[in-house]
Amino acid sequence: MTSSELEIWKSEILSIGTEILMGVITDSNASYISDKLPELGIGNYWTTAVGDNVGRIVEALERGLDRSDIIVTTGGLGPTDDDLTREAIALVLGEKPVIIPELETNLRARFVGRTMPDRNMKQATLIPSAEAISNPRGTAPGWWTETNEKVIISMPGVPREMFQMWQDEVVPRLKKRMEGRDHAIVTRTIKTLGIGEGHLDELIDEYLDSQNPKIGVYAKTDGVHVRINALGKNHDDAQSVLEPMELSLTDLLRPYIWGYDNDSVPVIIQKTLQDRDEGLAILEFCTGGHVTDAFTDVDQASNYFRGSFIASTIDSIIGIGVPQALVDDHGYVSEEVALAMAEAVRENLSAEIGIGIVGSLGPNPVGDIPAGTVFIAISSDTDRKVHQATFPQNRQDLRWRVRNAVLFNLLTWLHGNPE
Repeated sequence: MTSSELEIWKSEILSIGTEILMGVITDSNASYISDKLPELGIGNYWTTAVGDNVGRIVEALERGLDRSDIIVTTGGLGPTDDDLTREAIALVLGEKPVIIPELETNLRARFVGRTMPDRNMKQATLIPSAEAISNPRGTAPGWWTETNEKVIISMPGVPREMFQMWQDEVVPRLKKRMEGRDHAIVTRTIKTLGIGEGHLDELIDEYLDSQNPKIGVYAKTDGVHVRINALGKNHDDAQSVLEPMELSLTDLLRPYIWGYDNDSVPVIIQKTLQDRDEGLAILEFCTGGHVTDAFTDVDQASNYFRGSFIASTIDSIIGIGVPQALVDDHGYVSEEVALAMAEAVRENLSAEIGIGIVGSLGPNPVGDIPAGTVFIAISSDTDRKVHQATFPQNRQDLRWRVRNAVLFNLLTWLHGNPE
């Protein structure tokens, strides 16, 4: 089954805002939407960024309507003169925006106790071909605009507003519109850690030219992902296309797989530790709290995370309980010190598991230890483990790599140490 044998809905994303073109902000919205569209059986074929210029926005919309079934726009729905998405859509369709009383009432309710600027009134307008999309997190409703059996979906550029609008409002409407279609796209993402993108690519090389299902390899902050997109006449048909490929890839990548689809390593660790009624504590040196963030960003982290110490000097490590003699004998960037850190923080914070992280950011070596060397120690009452690695000396890269290494080592350590 190929895309040419089925009529797949074509979509494109139009990111509106001069700040995107200038590199002032990263376009996380387009990344999010392009990841979600295939789950609905919609192919994303183009992504375009355009500045706050009504002529160029009109041009991009007209081009999109010529070649796509769905255009998803983000940005340009604010109250200022350079927020021009509504105006551009109105020009393309030859319609005039008018104030909708219900939208005005909702808008004014957000300004209770303060004066609403007159320019905000444009956020209460619609054209005849458009319906408002509710935005509980901001003043700008979205627009759902239909013309000649095509749809323009316009959402705010603020990510937190866009994410919720997409999930709560747009997805249900798209699913309803998709009813009765003669095709489906099923996706599966295999998530790995502990293997580089190039190495993984080599392992699965024989499958990379497959057209259905289609395979993509992507380096992410939580490892390397392998995404499988399968096309079929319906969901079950697409699933039957996907499953043999998933089994083959799983067999090849099994030692490195930590999860699938929306799984998160910190969440898996949290669930494992909560199920075992065990607490975690961290003492990190050279990573500036980056590892701690990975654990505390999880909802209800306090159920298992006992706390952390973020050390920036050798004296602070010693003050927490690492023996001075150990540092003198082995140097502070060493397996022995990392393990002592894990045991000290575990004792200090009354946790069942302790993690110690110590290393050198460079640019110079520490004695015989090369710059970029990091030791990660995990300790409990019954077991101890130390992992050594050398990472790029770029500070930000090193912190991300160490964060992922800690997550991967703790996850594999927990799986190898059942309760």
